[in-house]
Formats: sequence, structure tokens, C-alpha cells
Amino acid sequence: MELIKHPLSFYVELLKARTPFTFARWGDGEILTAYGHEFIGRRNSNGCTFTQSLSDDLRRVLKANRPYYHGLLLIARSKRAAEVQKLCAEHSISMQWVDGDVILNACIKGRLWPLIEQVRQYKILYVGNERLRGLNGRGAGFFDYSVYVKPPPQNAHTVKAEIERLVWENVEKHAIDFIGWSAGLASKVFIDDTYARFPAITQIDFGSSFDGYFPPMPNVKPGGSRSYIRANKLDWKDLLAKNTGKGGA
Repeated sequence: MELIKHPLSFYVELLKARTPFTFARWGDGEILTAYGHEFIGRRNSNGCTFTQSLSDDLRRVLKANRPYYHGLLLIARSKRAAEVQKLCAEHSISMQWVDGDVILNACIKGRLWPLIEQVRQYKILYVGNERLRGLNGRGAGFFDYSVYVKPPPQNAHTVKAEIERLVWENVEKHAIDFIGWSAGLASKVFIDDTYARFPAITQIDFGSSFDGYFPPMPNVKPGGSRSYIRANKLDWKDLLAKNTGKGGA
């Protein structure tokens, strides 16, 4: 499977130059939902349901193939390569994938600070669950945001129109030039729709990259929502210091 592997510094330089870009991450859940068939009705580790309407929207995003960075995660490449290939073949999708793990890998290795340093220079709107409100200076100290939009903890796609309305209204009202996303499977749909409306805004899909720094959500396994968080037994206090510019590299 052809994949472009841009290093983290590539995106850091785009941010530093104020060159707008959009980066979306596709994992196994998004691929299975878009693929459809026998996977409709199942749930992912966060309790989000693979619905037909979400499947249709995700395929729409892939077929549109707008000119931004479509990241494919390692878990999708290693476990769902067959579904990726069949999905693209069945729906005439021609997608140039990039490495979707670059931000996550930097985060769990304590090397995210160069990107965070640049993000802080922007006027930020963040879309995420209640606990990620703590990304700001009163919490974990990653970056301050001007606006925070909180989707439901599961199945955000069911309120797509409301979420997009809130995001778009606040982008215009507050002159937002950066949007961060941690809104589950539907993030890819929101990102694509927002790109179509505001192509000159930078968007980054952080997904679950920040999960380990906060207590788990209700009905989510202790240690975070993702297996890599539980398995690695990482020193989150040390990583927080490094990733927010308060510790050594």
C-alpha cells in the first residue's frame, strides 16, 4: 500500500509559515464503517456505532478526495489492508495516503513540543469530549483555545448538523484560524465539510493522541481509550512536561 511518510517537522514548518493545511486520521474503525457490509451495527472501543449514514458520509469523503492530508493509521494498514483495498476498488476511490501516526508517535515519545509550540500561535477552536477541555493553561497546558465545542461522547454523527453549525458560526465570529479535532469516527466527515467551507483554515485531527493525559471517560477501559495507552505503561507526567515545552527532549 503506497504511503507518503512526512516527518513531524514537515507539518511544523507549514504551521510556522502560516501555510494552511488539513490533516485527518483514518483508523480501523473509520475503514470498517466506510467499508460497510457486515460491519454496520457494530461498535468501536469508545462505544461508537458503525451506522449506515456514517458509512455513506465516510465514503463520500474518500470519493471526494479533497486536496489535504489523508492519514492512514498503522492499525488500519496492518489489520484492515484487505478492507482498504476492497473499499477503494468497489467505490472507484483513488486515495494518496500519508502516515497517520506521525503526531501520535511524537506524542507518546515526548517529541510533540515543536508542533505544540507553533499551534499556540493560532486562534484555536477545539472539538472534543469534556475531559479534553483540560488541554488549556488551566489544565494540562498544551494550548489555550478561544472556543470549545463538545460533541456527545459517542455517535457525534447523529448531531452532525448542530456540531458543524457551532463550528462554522464560531470560526466566523472569532476569526478562528486553527481547528483541532477529537470527535470520534465522525471527525473525518466534519473535517471534510469544514474544509469545503473554509479551505484557508488549518485543521488537525488529533484523535486519541491526548487521551493518556486525562482520566478515562465513563464506560471506557481504565488507562485510556486505546490499547497502546494501556499496553505501553507510559510515564504521562514526564511526557506532559516534554510535550508542553517544560522538560528535556
